[in-house]
Amino acid sequence: MEILKKIGPALLGCVFALSWLLIVLLTSVEWTAFDRNFYADQYQKGGQAASIGISEEALMEVTDGLLEYLRGEREALDMQAEIMGEVRPVFNERECAHMVDVQVLFVNGFRLRWIALAVAAGSLAALIALRRKKAIPILGRCCFWATVALGALLAALGIALAIDFNGVFTQFHLLFFNNDLWILDPRTDILIQMVPQAFFVATATRIVITLAIGLVVTAALGFWAMRAKVFRKEVK
Repeated sequence: MEILKKIGPALLGCVFALSWLLIVLLTSVEWTAFDRNFYADQYQKGGQAASIGISEEALMEVTDGLLEYLRGEREALDMQAEIMGEVRPVFNERECAHMVDVQVLFVNGFRLRWIALAVAAGSLAALIALRRKKAIPILGRCCFWATVALGALLAALGIALAIDFNGVFTQFHLLFFNNDLWILDPRTDILIQMVPQAFFVATATRIVITLAIGLVVTAALGFWAMRAKVFRKEVK
């Protein structure tokens, strides 16, 4: 029981820190993955509309439908558009099947964020009830060091992406998908024509930068809480 009293606050602080960092990570992914302006900018840079043979307005309408589907707000990707002068379904059966898996990934990510938020709130409340004035320094210390650890992993990931993006991209899909539906043909599949490798490179870069900003802010607040004189005086 005495051991639990000693390690309990630190454990609660670590649970809060890890839950918070998971929220930051998932939010960074969402901000990029569902930013309509980001897609429009990438389409302009890559010339996707011209290469696909679709108008820019129609391409953005397809993108809107795709994002609605990934949020779980649309039942199916049964969209049609004029492509190369012919009105036809935008996505074929294989593309639609792959997007079912992608939708599950995003929906589960949203659920996981809510769970992390509940865990963070619960651990914070428990820590405050257990240690009161000491809760802030404990949270600061846990958030700071957890952020340093995640920052090191993020730096390693950034280096790996810079060295071998295709390798990391492939490993990601092997980890999160149990089939090969993600392997699409850029000659015939509109989905991969919309989001080619350059798009994924830009997406990964933006997510890493957004996450890095979140980590810097979290680490700074954690360091301040850990070292601020007002909190150190309260602890004494």
